[in-house]
Formats: sequence, structure tokens, C-alpha cells
Amino acid sequence: MTSTRKVVLFTFLVTVVGACMIDTRVSPAAAVRGVPNILRYLSEMWPLAWGKVPSLLGPMRESIEIAVVSIAWASLGALFVGLLAAKNVSPWPWLYQVARSLLNALRGIPSLLYALIFVSMVGLGPFPGVLGLVFHCIGAMGRYFAEAFESADMEPIEAAKVDGASRVQIIWFVLIPNVGHLLVGYVLYYFEYCIRTSTLLGLVGAGGIGVPLLVSLRLFRTGEVAVELLMILTVVFILDRFSAVVRRRILGVKGAL
Repeated sequence: MTSTRKVVLFTFLVTVVGACMIDTRVSPAAAVRGVPNILRYLSEMWPLAWGKVPSLLGPMRESIEIAVVSIAWASLGALFVGLLAAKNVSPWPWLYQVARSLLNALRGIPSLLYALIFVSMVGLGPFPGVLGLVFHCIGAMGRYFAEAFESADMEPIEAAKVDGASRVQIIWFVLIPNVGHLLVGYVLYYFEYCIRTSTLLGLVGAGGIGVPLLVSLRLFRTGEVAVELLMILTVVFILDRFSAVVRRRILGVKGAL
């Protein structure tokens, strides 16, 4: 790229960002003026409402359970649709296009919006939260799964074809083991996503610790809000560390998958 084109591109990007900042009324001065309000809100969180902790264990457990069920269902769905959305696996071009379009549509809607829609369909509780996470994660993970399948080493696949292996046998015994470490890595990453998002599903009536958090926010019980946020951060941190350890172990033995 020539220097002139770089200057033009940079100018264009700066102009677009500047126009967006104007339309969204971005004001660093307003942010600075709001600092005392934030500090006052933080100061009102003390003393922390530690007595609230026992009543939060149930909703926190529910959030974790939502994430576990969601990632299990989403992994199966992403594996199925991801196989159809991979050029080297999908049996027909039209099916490949349909699968790709489905993945694009599914991941284009945020989990919270899905949950809000499913709340109106199946009612309040954790089930619409599970459905919301499943639908979004199928689209997001399925795209990564498809890319992983397309990047697989074709030599073992061709050798299996020569040996007379069926399509299902090739997928199950050759293709998936070939990219298994990538698939597990994506599943662990989206499990972390499900954990983080499941804590917010209660804000739209989809269960979990978000329900008491929303109540505390609406009633301005800042001491309870602080405890609820600390519990969410603690659980997310622990599961993130656990996921990182598992990921390192899997990547270290990826040839055995």
C-alpha cells in the first residue's frame, strides 16, 4: 500500500470514528465530571452485606448449572452444524451454504436477546436462559468448528477413503481426532463465556444470580450489590483458572486426541 493510500485510509478511519463519537455524544468532560458520583456510589457499598451470602448460593449454583447445560447442548449442536458448514465435509454445496447461513444468523443475535425472547415463550426461570445461550453458542462455536474442520490435514482423510472407510467413520475416527484439541479449546472458551453471561440472564428474568442482583440494583441496596458482584467475580475467576489449566493440559497432549 502506497503512502498516499495509507494517509487516505487513516484519514477516513479518523473521520468515521469522529463522526460516530459526535452521534453518540461521547464526552470525556462528562466522564470526568461523573467521577465523584462513581466514588460516592462505591463508598455507599460499605459496609458489605455479608449476611446476604447464604441466600446467594442457590442463585449462583443455578447460574453455573445454566452454563454447564448450555455448553453441553451447544457443543453437540455446533459439532453437527459445523460439520455441515465445512467445505471438506458437507456432502452438497447447497447444504454447505444453508449451514453457513444458519450459523451466521444464530450468532448474530446476542444471548440476552435470545433469553428475553424465550422468556416470553416458555416463561420465567433458568430454562429460557439455557435456550438463549445454546442458540447463540451454536452459531458462534459452529463457525469455529467449521473452520477447524476445513484446516484439518487431508492426507489421513484421503488415506482412510482409499482404505474404504465410510463418511461417518472418517469424520469420527480421523477428522475429529485430527482437530480435537482445537474443538476442546473452543468449548472451554465458550464455557467461560456461558459462565459470565449466565450471571446476567436474571436481568431479563432468565434465572441465576442476576435475579437478586437486579432486585438489589432497583432497591439501591449497594451493600448487597457489592457482595453479589464479588461473588460473581470470584466464581468467574476460579472457573477461568480451571479452564486455563485444562486447556494447557489438552494442548500439551493434543496429539493423543
